[in-house]
Amino acid sequence: MGAPRMFLINLDRSPERLALMRAQADELGLVFERVPAVDGTSRLPVWAVAQFMDDRGHARGGLSEGEVGCYASHLLALSKIVEHRLEAAIVLEDDARLDEDFEQMALATIRAAPAGWDCIHLSTHFKKPAFAIAELGSGRSLVRYMRLPVNSAAYAISLTGASKLVASRHRVRPFDLEFRQAWLAGLEMFGIYPALVRPDTKLSSTIQADWKDKRSKAAQVQWKPSLVSRLRGWIYVLARLGPAGAWHCWTTTLPDRSPVPATACLGDRRFVHAQDGKPL
Repeated sequence: MGAPRMFLINLDRSPERLALMRAQADELGLVFERVPAVDGTSRLPVWAVAQFMDDRGHARGGLSEGEVGCYASHLLALSKIVEHRLEAAIVLEDDARLDEDFEQMALATIRAAPAGWDCIHLSTHFKKPAFAIAELGSGRSLVRYMRLPVNSAAYAISLTGASKLVASRHRVRPFDLEFRQAWLAGLEMFGIYPALVRPDTKLSSTIQADWKDKRSKAAQVQWKPSLVSRLRGWIYVLARLGPAGAWHCWTTTLPDRSPVPATACLGDRRFVHAQDGKPL
């Protein structure tokens, strides 16, 4: 396949973010299609109202307005993939900072993914080891996760994966938790190590700005999977890692919790320390 289409989610009231993303695209020779983001709960598309709002007009699951808007915005982007029957596409949020080899490595990752893949996370901040299943070159690997990713700054998604996520249902957790609890939608999740994308920490979150004061502890609790769901999650993860992958993840220690250096390699089961460059 050729270069996948890219969709950029961006609020109308965030032109400065759009300008930053366009500057990156121009520098890297990328082309993306802007998806106007949903701004809170008051401007939800008609099809999304019943999915996000209950009969009293309250957001399901205790979601904040920003979280509802973010989730609905991703559904808009995913709906385009389904509508146009795209084999695969890339979805970006407008605070994504892309590595210089982003397009080349994203395409290599998609080509290396096994049949039946749904989502390849491109922006994971690795806190736990992952298991390499294919070498991509340039010190990067396609990986399976022990700890499933959270955040939605950048990901590749297949037509099947997009279809699973847009399937109509009540939305009761933030969008990025659909990746963390991938077993709920039956997503076949993969990632790239080291990550190709990181959030721009200089930009304040358009979601976090409104949830810090409004989110209740009860809302946070109900997003956590139940004991039965957690058991399903462990079975999901272990079945995909297999014995070798699980043993590797249990017995390997990341050097620290800072972003992983570009020289790190999982293919020969090594991690390179960010400061001295020596294998651990």
